Amino acid sequence: MTTSLPFTREGELSPSPDPYKLTDTELYEVFVEQAPHSTVRRRLHTALRLHLDILCDIAGSGPVLIGGGFISHKPTPPTDVDLVYLCRDSEHLESVLTHPDALQLLTLQKGYVLHPAMFGFDRLQPVGGKVDAFLATPGRYAYWRGLWSTIKGTGQNGIPKQDRGYVEVMV
Repeated sequence: MTTSLPFTREGELSPSPDPYKLTDTELYEVFVEQAPHSTVRRRLHTALRLHLDILCDIAGSGPVLIGGGFISHKPTPPTDVDLVYLCRDSEHLESVLTHPDALQLLTLQKGYVLHPAMFGFDRLQPVGGKVDAFLATPGRYAYWRGLWSTIKGTGQNGIPKQDRGYVEVMV
């Protein structure tokens, strides 16, 4: 099977009003096999696959939006996979968050521990930092779609907004 998606000259996934819906097999084909830096990408996809398997065990099947450098063909290698799992509703989100294994699957930001030893972190990502993962309720879907469909750092501080595509997979 050969899956083909449109890319810009810069290697970004071309903008689309809706996410490009792919199976995991198609995701692997386009963003590991057909993309530059396949060795780095293979490791990231392995981390993603493990993460999504555990997430599915905890949250059940559902849509996952994937954005960022992993879903590009840019000349620089990606460092992680950015994703958000779309919960069905607030109750679903609460049930996922209260699962004893949930926190190890989510990106934690600005955390501090005061006892027994005082320390802090700005950002802690699952799977050795290879996955940047969040949860969203339906009320926040538009925020995440907007985030994944814009090149980071554009649209602010006088930098023109640059749109790009993003991907949806089902777990």
